[in-house]
Amino acid sequence: MNFSRAFQLMKQGKKVKLPNWGGYWAWEKGSIMMHTKEGNVIDIRDTKRPEYTFGNVASNDFIIANKSNTPILNGMVFIPEKKSFVSKSL
Repeated sequence: MNFSRAFQLMKQGKKVKLPNWGGYWAWEKGSIMMHTKEGNVIDIRDTKRPEYTFGNVASNDFIIANKSNTPILNGMVFIPEKKSFVSKSL
């Protein structure tokens, strides 16, 4: 789906993502909050990589994020040095 539809769904309480993301975006506190694969939460207005972020906004490949397609919703976080997802409980 395109960003316009994804934004509508976020405003309805859904979480959205691109297929290759380990995290997701959600509408929270009056803004889009980016939940990263590492478990961080960043207000989209505070992005340090605007070109990358706006490139994502231009995508037509958004999907609804859920436990089966989003590691951090399934209790997993990405550990960069291990290049893998591990349980949040570790």
